[in-house]
Order: sequence, then C-alpha cells, then structure tokens
Amino acid sequence: MFLESLLSSLKHCFENLPIPAFKFDTGGIIRFCNSRFEALFGYNSQEVIGKHVSSFGIRLDNADDINQLFTGFSLRSFPGEFVTKDGKALICECLCIPVLDDEGKSVGI
Repeated sequence: MFLESLLSSLKHCFENLPIPAFKFDTGGIIRFCNSRFEALFGYNSQEVIGKHVSSFGIRLDNADDINQLFTGFSLRSFPGEFVTKDGKALICECLCIPVLDDEGKSVGI
C-alpha cells in the first residue's frame, strides 16, 4: 500500500511540474510526458509515448554524452533543440536525472 501511494504521489508531482518534462528509456524511447510538455511542444501524450526522442528533433548524437546521462545518480545539464508539432525549433536547457532500478542501474532518464 505504501509503495503504491508513493508512486502515485511521485507521478502526480511529475505531471504537475511547472516545466515540460518527459522520461525516456536507455534506448531513447519516450515513456511519459507531462501536460507542460504537451502544451509547449503541441503534441499530446499519445503522439509522443513509444516514439524515439529523435522523432521530435531531440539530439542525442554524441555517444559519450549519452553514456554520461545514464551514469550514476546525478543531475546533468545540456542545451537541447526540440521541434514543436508545427515545426518550430526551440532551444532549451535540458536537465537530466537518471532513473535507477533497485540495484542502482540506470533504466532511463
């Protein structure tokens, strides 16, 4: 019961962040996005979830940088370019925090 309540609270917090946020797995597949992401970029969650981050102009070109995103539990920051649904490019500062499993292995961002 406690774990379900905690997960529900965390999901509520993530959904209600005042900034766009999304989660993707180690393969770059988007697994969740919040309503601020939808509002800023013009996509609804059904259009985003299950797609690779590169589908939205999100650049993950440098293999070393990508590997660093999935290493350890620390905040990483980098400039990113996102393409809105209407084709407009937005330059954003991306803050990434690895999502870890029970053994401390990164399973997403």
